[in-house]
Amino acid sequence: MDDYKRRVTVHDVARQAGVSLATVDRVLNGRPGVRAETAEKVADAIRVLDFRRDLSASLLARARDLSVTFLIPDSHNEFMQSLVSAIGRRARAVKGERLKLETHLVHAFDPRALSNALGTSTRGVATAPWWLPPRTTWCGVPSTRRAGAASRW
Repeated sequence: MDDYKRRVTVHDVARQAGVSLATVDRVLNGRPGVRAETAEKVADAIRVLDFRRDLSASLLARARDLSVTFLIPDSHNEFMQSLVSAIGRRARAVKGERLKLETHLVHAFDPRALSNALGTSTRGVATAPWWLPPRTTWCGVPSTRRAGAASRW
C-alpha cells in the first residue's frame, strides 16, 4: 500500500469551510472583507485538514522570486567564512527555483554599507551577529551565556 498523502490545497480548505477560494485567500493573507464567523470556519478547516502553505506554489502563481540577502560581517572568522561558502553552495543548488540567495560581506558598524547591500529588491534578510566568538554554538545556550551574549538578545 502506498503511504503517499496528497498535499492539502486551498481548494480543499474552501470545500471544507464551505466558502469560495477568494475567501480562503483573504483569510490566509489577512485581507479585509471576511466576517469573523467565516474566518473562523476557514481557520477550523485549516486545522482539521492540517493545511500547510506551499511557498513555491505561491511564488509561482504570483510570478515572483524570493530573494534573501545574508549580511555577513567582513572578517577572517572561520565560522563566517564557512557560512558564506555554505550559502554559496545552496544558492547554486536552488538556481532556477524562484529562490535567490546572496551574501554580502559588510562592515558591521557601517550603516551605509548595510543599506547599499540590501538594495531595493530584497524581500528577506538574515544577519549574523558580529559579537559571537568563533567557537560559540547556537545550540549550546550555556556557552553563549558564558560568552556574555545572552544579555544582548
